[in-house]
Amino acid sequence: MSEVPAPENARSAPPLDSPELYFNRDLSILAFNQRVLALADDQRVPLLERLRYLTIVSINLDEFFEVRMAGLLQRLNSAPAPWGRICLGPIVKSRRSRKRPMKSFPNNTDA
Repeated sequence: MSEVPAPENARSAPPLDSPELYFNRDLSILAFNQRVLALADDQRVPLLERLRYLTIVSINLDEFFEVRMAGLLQRLNSAPAPWGRICLGPIVKSRRSRKRPMKSFPNNTDA
């Protein structure tokens, strides 16, 4: 059986250890909450629905900082470990995770 030649315009797939193939879980959670918060800030959404969105974001961020950030800080305070190219080290994750929620909240209190 012979191999089928690849098309001339096909590019090779990146290696499986390439960071661009993977999402960072913590930053993905924060991005989701930012999208939900944008719905809560949308004036076209009924008020009760907006309140529900705010509740979802509040619960999610509480859990995020109590569980995920606590785990990151615990790993940060433990013995140093080698961090691969795919995995962000706990220092970088904690810095990015702290900055992102603060950028998410609207500047006005009209909601």
